[in-house]
Amino acid sequence: MKISIHHIHLNVSNASKSLPFYKDLLGYLGYRIVDESPDHMGTSNGTTDLWIVQAHRKRLNCPFHRQDVGLNHIAFRVSTKKAVNQFIENFLEPKKLKPLYGSPRHFPEYRKGYYAVYFEDPDRVKLEVVYFPTEKLKKKKIKSDFEGSRKALMNPGTVGIKNSERILILHKPKGFEVSRPKTPGNEKLPGRRTVYSLLPAEFHAQGWVPVGRLDKESTGLLMFVREGFLVHRLQTPRNIDKVYEVWVKGHLKPEHVENILQGVQTPIGILKAKAVQVQGVVGPNSLVKVVLDEGKNRQIRRMFAGLKDVAGNKFFKALDLTRTSFGPIYLDIEPGQWRFLTEAESEAVLKSVPRTKQN
Repeated sequence: MKISIHHIHLNVSNASKSLPFYKDLLGYLGYRIVDESPDHMGTSNGTTDLWIVQAHRKRLNCPFHRQDVGLNHIAFRVSTKKAVNQFIENFLEPKKLKPLYGSPRHFPEYRKGYYAVYFEDPDRVKLEVVYFPTEKLKKKKIKSDFEGSRKALMNPGTVGIKNSERILILHKPKGFEVSRPKTPGNEKLPGRRTVYSLLPAEFHAQGWVPVGRLDKESTGLLMFVREGFLVHRLQTPRNIDKVYEVWVKGHLKPEHVENILQGVQTPIGILKAKAVQVQGVVGPNSLVKVVLDEGKNRQIRRMFAGLKDVAGNKFFKALDLTRTSFGPIYLDIEPGQWRFLTEAESEAVLKSVPRTKQN
């Protein structure tokens, strides 16, 4: 069983100073804001939440020192030694924050390859950005009277995954490939970028995989899950609808729409859509809403390329393609951003596909 810290709650003496400080720091380190007000801020990296909250005024006279009983410091682990140095250059130096203990440097007394920089927040809470290589450890099973309870709570693919962390969505920008690197750290290959470079690094090891694909030049809603049976159910043809907005070069006539509904001959066979609606025309281009209940390779682009605009005596071409919804879930985040679905949203997705014994 693998259990991680869910959240850390940090009280601060002056929210007007500390909230901007942590907003910049955590934003740099890949956290996103999940809740914010003048006296508190909740952030998350998808694994651990960090809440910064204004302390009660009755407690403001209580002096803080990190060597007292209680919190000593918070450490953020990055993937390379270079990332530590870049953090100093891009974050600490512009803010004129001085590193502690002669850092950055190696700390061999902690572990092999431990390289870190230490600094302080406005309340002098010690913070650390650290890199150290992962070591293979010999696993030793610890017997516990609670073994059965742990399996029931945490077994991936069964009742153990909370619905609020069962499905996530990403707004895929143009230029990113929907492919899963074989090993973590290969999200950026020479001349290539994958959607995993937009997600926290640990998501690769946790087994998150995309449901369906969008080609490199397409954008929009991409759903990720980590339960095999759920991947299968969501990708099974006619189980769930996906909606796209497509800018097409050319003007579609009713007969073109009917052709797409009935099926268009393409190099990979006959392809068709569940629904098609022309929503507008701007100059030589048309905005078209397309609904699919299956997903073939470059299906929409191939369908339009198989039809001819009689007026221009040219084949249609899909210029821009954006997936706007996946079943009951609509695109509501900016390009490059991601979020977990809420429990209600996850329940809606699960109810929208045929049920099995597992879900």
